[in-house]
Amino acid sequence: MLMGEIIETRTAEGARASIESLIKLTPTKARRITPQGEQEVAAQELAIGDVIRIRPGDNVAADGVILTGQGSFNQATITGESLPADKKPGDEVFAGTQISRASSKSKLLAPARTRLLVASANLFLPPRKRGSRS
Repeated sequence: MLMGEIIETRTAEGARASIESLIKLTPTKARRITPQGEQEVAAQELAIGDVIRIRPGDNVAADGVILTGQGSFNQATITGESLPADKKPGDEVFAGTQISRASSKSKLLAPARTRLLVASANLFLPPRKRGSRS
């Protein structure tokens, strides 16, 4: 019984550490597109329906769907895929993933507090650490 508890604790600690490192990859700022132009805002200020620009090398600030453009997204941190996934209009993108080539505009599907990454963190992290970057 004790051995099982030790293994469970080690596994949970490893998951916590992995998720904390993923949260650190999520950008704190995003380029929101408005009728007045493009403005840099805190990722926490993004809301459902906002449109953001994602440039090559950027980490995606929030879960969304591609509106225009296309690109290759490194989703290894979320899905474990070893190769970048090509995305086109209508495809979903996830916070914390990185666009490696091309550029696109993304419409947000979920507010910062309900992103896939935050939902995963809520499963493993103690309450005092939850939402610190959401």
